[in-house]
Amino acid sequence: MCGVACAVGGCLAEAPEPDLQNHQLESDLRATTEVTSFVLTIHPGGPSTQGATLTSSDGGHNLCHPGPCNFAYVAGVSVTISPVQLIDTVNCKQWDHWLGACAGQDSTCHLTMNSKASVTGVVSPLQGCTPR
Repeated sequence: MCGVACAVGGCLAEAPEPDLQNHQLESDLRATTEVTSFVLTIHPGGPSTQGATLTSSDGGHNLCHPGPCNFAYVAGVSVTISPVQLIDTVNCKQWDHWLGACAGQDSTCHLTMNSKASVTGVVSPLQGCTPR
């Protein structure tokens, strides 16, 4: 006879020790729940204290105000970053460009999070404007 159970036509395989089963289940669970994520640091630098908006392909929507802000994203998530305000006629500032991971992109920046990243918004004086 076999050690655990017999069926018509033969024996069923013995079940592993309970501790081994639990250890394997815990290991499998860790393997399926561990995800790689990366931090995105934002220094909005917008024309005023309005900050920057972040929308991500995982359904997230965040505001970085006043900054700096850190957001963690799962690897492969696409993130769109935009200054909240392009022109501030009260403080006579305008959004100018991005530094860091968004360098060279227009005011709307698109990133795919496959490593940690840092983005800084740069403002410049609004010519011909008198601060209020």
